[in-house]
Amino acid sequence: MKALIFGGTTEGRELAVFLAEHGWEICYSAVSDYGLEAFGKVEGVHAICGVRPEPEIEEMLTDMKFDVCIDATHPFAEHISASIRTACGNTGVKEFRYVREEEPVPETPFLKRAESMEDACSYLASRPGNILLTTGSKDLSKFSVLGPERLFPRVLPSVQSLKLCEEAGIPRRNIIAMQGPFSTAMNCCMIRDLGIAYMVTKESGNKGGMFQKIEAAEECGIQLLMIGRPKELVAPSSREEILAFAEETNSEQEAKDKRSDEKRGAAGGSVSENEEKEGRRL
Repeated sequence: MKALIFGGTTEGRELAVFLAEHGWEICYSAVSDYGLEAFGKVEGVHAICGVRPEPEIEEMLTDMKFDVCIDATHPFAEHISASIRTACGNTGVKEFRYVREEEPVPETPFLKRAESMEDACSYLASRPGNILLTTGSKDLSKFSVLGPERLFPRVLPSVQSLKLCEEAGIPRRNIIAMQGPFSTAMNCCMIRDLGIAYMVTKESGNKGGMFQKIEAAEECGIQLLMIGRPKELVAPSSREEILAFAEETNSEQEAKDKRSDEKRGAAGGSVSENEEKEGRRL
């Protein structure tokens, strides 16, 4: 079975390794080379990086003859998920969504939910104080309207992330370029040293350090704005369900091949019998 996996997440990397160990031929695509660095080299996995628009995804699926396309991108990567969905629909390639499970969020007076980045910005616009942004680098431009001087973005230590910080006008002294997730103690240290009044995060679950951020907000007495996960448009599948699909597909193909062989054998036998009868007449 040949699969194209769009990842850049812990879940995507784990799935690629899992399927490769089960004999799959895997092409793993991440947006940046940083995502591939975290992935490393795995036997049976060909890793590539780059932002791929829908037409390019469609071309890859067709030209490289993938049996399956798996969207294992981040829950908030809605744009790429939409492109994958469209490409699979246009090519007829089977699509799976593999995403981290949602986890219950503990209720606390220090936690406020926001429906979107824009909702969070609207709430913070009339409230003074430094803001620790832990939502990644791609949405920095949305928060820059709050005033770059009060923004302290915590981003991946990559050239691309630093470039986006620069484009958003973030002062270099405010940029925290570090790889997470972070402990409660580390979060508290940053909050206190930088004089943070608000922290903004995504509903990213345990693997995204969500619970440690909640604990730090409580301990330091600041407000944490949490942006809720977008609704999934494709029902998520488990590793076992993806494997089961492959086994079923392989069984169907084997049965089809067997029927074809039987038909060819029967046709060949008929030809031999006719030749034998013709020889007797001569």
